[in-house]
Amino acid sequence: MNALVRLLTLSLFLLFINTIAFAEEIYRWETPDGTTVYSDKPEPNVHATKIEQKLAPTIHLPSVKMSDIPKKVTPPDSLAYQSIHIVSPQNETTFSTPPSTVFVSVDIKPALQPNHRIVFLKDGLPVSAPSLATSVSVADLYRGSHTLQAQIVDAAGKRVISSKVTTIYVQQPSAPKK
Repeated sequence: MNALVRLLTLSLFLLFINTIAFAEEIYRWETPDGTTVYSDKPEPNVHATKIEQKLAPTIHLPSVKMSDIPKKVTPPDSLAYQSIHIVSPQNETTFSTPPSTVFVSVDIKPALQPNHRIVFLKDGLPVSAPSLATSVSVADLYRGSHTLQAQIVDAAGKRVISSKVTTIYVQQPSAPKK
C-alpha cells in the first residue's frame, strides 16, 4: 500500500511539473492554513505572486559524420575472453592418499591470444612461470585444503581474467591402532 501511495504521489508531482512547464504564467500564494499553492490562474480575492519562468538550457550537439565512426572496434583484453575455468581437478575433489602431483587443466574461450600467457596458482601463489600451456602439474600437496586458480596475463604481466577458485582436499591416512 505504501508503494502505491508513493507511486500516486510521484505521478501527481510529474503531472504538476509537466503542467507548469507548458503554462504561460504561474502564480503562487498561501492559504489561511499556511499551505503554499501554485497555479496558472490565481483565485479571486487572493494576493498571488507571479513567478518568473526561466527557459531550460538548450544543448547543441555537434553533428557526426559516418566517416568519423570507426569501422571495427577492438574490445579491451578483459572483454576478449568469455571464460577461463579449471576443468581438472573438479572443485571440492578429495584425494584420500597424498598425491605426488596433481594435474591442473583449464579451458579458455576463445583461445589464448598470442600476447597472453597462463599462470597457475596454488594457495594464491604461482606454481609456474607464465606460459602457453593449458595444464600444469602441481606438487607438494600436503594434508589439508588447497586452492587452485588460473589467470591469463598480458605481456606486461597484468592480469586480464581469472578463473574461479577450485578447492581440493588432501587426506592423510592414519596407521591403524594396535
